[in-house]
Amino acid sequence: MESNSEKIIISNLTKYYGKTVGIQDLSLTIKQGEIFGFLGPNGAGKTTTIRCMLNILIPNQGFVQINHETVSRNTSHLKEDIGYLPGELYFPKGFSVKNLLDYMESLKKKPCTKTKEMLERFDLEPNKKIQALSHGNKQKLGIVLAFMHDPSIVIMDEPSSGLDPLLQQKLYDLILEEKARGKTIFFSSHNLDEVQKICDRVAIIRENKLIAVEKVAELSNKVIRQLRAIINNVDLSIFEKAGIELHVEGEEIKFPIKNQTVLNKILKLLSEMDVKDISYPPASLEEYFLLHYN
Repeated sequence: MESNSEKIIISNLTKYYGKTVGIQDLSLTIKQGEIFGFLGPNGAGKTTTIRCMLNILIPNQGFVQINHETVSRNTSHLKEDIGYLPGELYFPKGFSVKNLLDYMESLKKKPCTKTKEMLERFDLEPNKKIQALSHGNKQKLGIVLAFMHDPSIVIMDEPSSGLDPLLQQKLYDLILEEKARGKTIFFSSHNLDEVQKICDRVAIIRENKLIAVEKVAELSNKVIRQLRAIINNVDLSIFEKAGIELHVEGEEIKFPIKNQTVLNKILKLLSEMDVKDISYPPASLEEYFLLHYN
């Protein structure tokens, strides 16, 4: 289920810490049923943006609207329908997993209908003391807390941090299932692979400013693909005489493929060589990201 209705609107959002810029003049619109990735290196402004979205921080300029209401101190009711996974988790001492979940449920006005399902899904023992949990298990607990009340919007800051690959896949499956139910997912990440796997769109920020918003499905049209080859006893001058651009990284040669004519010319030359390995992977989000960061 997907809708064109706007769930989150961020307009000209600016936040300073003294004279230091946290985020500057950020504007985004996230739709219902959309998985939206917020991509950038550490310190680029991802966490600042999320904290302004949740009214944890007050912006110096601009505003955030959630469900068509401008976020302020008078809109705490909006949090009833938002799941939040912070980038740094802090839990009270002495609590068991169940104690904490029961306590958090007591603070909410809507029933937490998904708690049992989430505990089972992420194989989290309810009677385990929180201080005895590993980093990965604490992250799993944070995910349970974000989803247990079946919110329509989930905001997550580096959600796969500390999770092994199998648990990361469980998280991705959950996010995709929630999208299919019409939920809106907004998450920050510096993990290019996870953003490309599950996001509909991605915003890229650099030095606290928005530099691009793209549909993930269309990224391949904006990045030059590269054919990669390992060739035994290669004479690179053959390619240079043919006017073919290449880059050598160790034993691998990378050929930027700007059009079909270039590809055909390279393949014809390679057919006459002793090629040890060849690949022509699709364009990746990483390559697009590096266009903006190099």
